Amino acid sequence: MKAYNKIDKKFHQLSQVIAKVNRSLVPEKEDDSHTNLYFESIERRIYGGWFQQNDTKYILALDLYDFTFQLIADNKEIIKQFQIEGKNLAKIEIE
Repeated sequence: MKAYNKIDKKFHQLSQVIAKVNRSLVPEKEDDSHTNLYFESIERRIYGGWFQQNDTKYILALDLYDFTFQLIADNKEIIKQFQIEGKNLAKIEIE
């Protein structure tokens, strides 16, 4: 049970990073749904919401297989990948 709680806490913290990006960059909705996350089981990713920068839409995802954050463009190309294993939350948020 200790291991489960440790993993649960880590995923909760990592999900908060995505929610913070959503709150900052995803167009705000009255019902606060712009901060929602969703899990894609086939791709093994937790996704935030789409946001636009210049002429391109992006989404931040947590890849559960590679244990990385990925910034993905609307054409499904991974624009940037952030390794998170062994890093604390403060270090992750700085990157």
